[in-house]
Amino acid sequence: MQKLSVYSYLVSLFPEKIVSDLGLDLRLRSRRTASWTPSLENGKMRELLIRNGASNGNREAFVELTGDERDYRGFFEFQEMQERLAAVIWPSLTSPLVTREEMRSRLDREGDRAWQALVEEPLGDVIERLISSDPVRGLVFTDGKIGLSTYPHDPSLLQNRCFHYHVIGRGTGEWRVPVGGMGALVDELVRVAGATGRVTIATGAKVCSVSPGKKQSSVGFELDGQELEVDARFVLCNASAQVLEKLTGGRNGSAAALIEGAGFKVNMVLERLPQLRSYRSVRGNLSYRRRLPADVDQLS
Repeated sequence: MQKLSVYSYLVSLFPEKIVSDLGLDLRLRSRRTASWTPSLENGKMRELLIRNGASNGNREAFVELTGDERDYRGFFEFQEMQERLAAVIWPSLTSPLVTREEMRSRLDREGDRAWQALVEEPLGDVIERLISSDPVRGLVFTDGKIGLSTYPHDPSLLQNRCFHYHVIGRGTGEWRVPVGGMGALVDELVRVAGATGRVTIATGAKVCSVSPGKKQSSVGFELDGQELEVDARFVLCNASAQVLEKLTGGRNGSAAALIEGAGFKVNMVLERLPQLRSYRSVRGNLSYRRRLPADVDQLS
């Protein structure tokens, strides 16, 4: 199994209940840097460095970028709205599904206002109402765009659903760094699965077909040059709707046309943590480690 770099990714949508139920030895650490948004304006590099738990510094950063406090206030009003929803939606992830109406009924008056703005209406409406700076608008909308071909005012509200997946983690929206990297998390999942004596893990397999059934389903796959098939009560598929439709033979007849987008993502394996090219972090003399840490609670 291939190892990943220590700082390869972050953890948010992983309830503590699952960690405790499985007995995982998993340690997560908070980051000092919430986000860094560089921009180029009239040939001059400008930036917005947002720190966790640094309200005064964040206010100063917004003022330097936009010229006043209006977007700072709008940004954190927006953040308060998403946290109101996260506090109610997050606990439901490990409970039976409830209706849309029942979930909304769990909110107070301010929470209901947040629901209307972030769930019922296109995300672009509230972003444009609270924030005027394009770089800040782009920063906020990032969580509604990751992995999708959509836009802020998409009437399908696909962007809203994507946004909530990225901001409800832990009931606060915080993404934390796993000590030892994602490889450490994968190792723990493999360990507890193997300890049951009832799990077989196969990597490098190519899934060729999925045949759903009322009582059990079957999965056809190729492994080491052999064509194999396995039956299961449940089949989990971590693929797009188009891929799943193809694997099931298009039996529902509702496969949408392949959606192509202009977004892309670059992953890198690093020997050491990258230094943030922010003049604010240099000016503030914030900590930075040049060697990979065993523990990451001091990461800048």
